[in-house]
Amino acid sequence: MTYKSKAIGDIVSSDFRTAELFKEAKMDFCCGGKISLEESCKQKGIDVDSFVEDLKRIEASQDNSVKAQIHAGGRGKAGGVKI
Repeated sequence: MTYKSKAIGDIVSSDFRTAELFKEAKMDFCCGGKISLEESCKQKGIDVDSFVEDLKRIEASQDNSVKAQIHAGGRGKAGGVKI
């Protein structure tokens, strides 16, 4: 699947660093995150190919942070990370 057909919410959830790019473009990746990148760019009048290149630059950038998703349990349950 290419970036163009991927839902913008999925792009951000797979790499949180892309969130800033979507914020700058005023694209709602949270509640409106089910729309494809191509459709969202079309609605905002943004060149999708340029946006994809920006996403690829972010993806390729060196970042020493750890990407992790921690499931801390459901509502009202004690959860967390045990080290």
